[in-house]
Amino acid sequence: MLFSLNPKPMEATAQQFHVVVSSRYENIDVVQTLLGEALDCVSASEQECHWIDLALREALANAIKHGNGENPEKRVRVDGRVTAEGVWIEVEDEGDGFTPEKVEDPLAPENLLSPSGRGLLYIRNAMDQVELRPGPKGGTLMFLFKELGASNAEESEGS
Repeated sequence: MLFSLNPKPMEATAQQFHVVVSSRYENIDVVQTLLGEALDCVSASEQECHWIDLALREALANAIKHGNGENPEKRVRVDGRVTAEGVWIEVEDEGDGFTPEKVEDPLAPENLLSPSGRGLLYIRNAMDQVELRPGPKGGTLMFLFKELGASNAEESEGS
């Protein structure tokens, strides 16, 4: 399943990418390069690029570490679509899946000094929509969506 967050029909300026990488952290840079090239084609703002990039990095790190247990034999699939209106990304791992509701609250007092556990919080704050589902072959399928241009329009109105 590609893009469950209902993207509009393809536009002339739309960019798509599909990549399957092994569970190695250095592959995060490869995927981020593809995303960056797609974002350049639609003139996304620096701020939008920053937040989308952060969310993708966290989603990939979670897929590699928690989903696939850093096993380089397991793969992470990433599909992306970028238009002038928004960015849709799917990240799927080959792990055993997890229950998002069981993830400890990183803002709870007992977790504030923990060196990890904030990835989902960052992703949810950076993107407009985030969905987590079991993947069709097990693992976890994460859908991300970020509207483009909304923050620019708000800034222009306030000027």
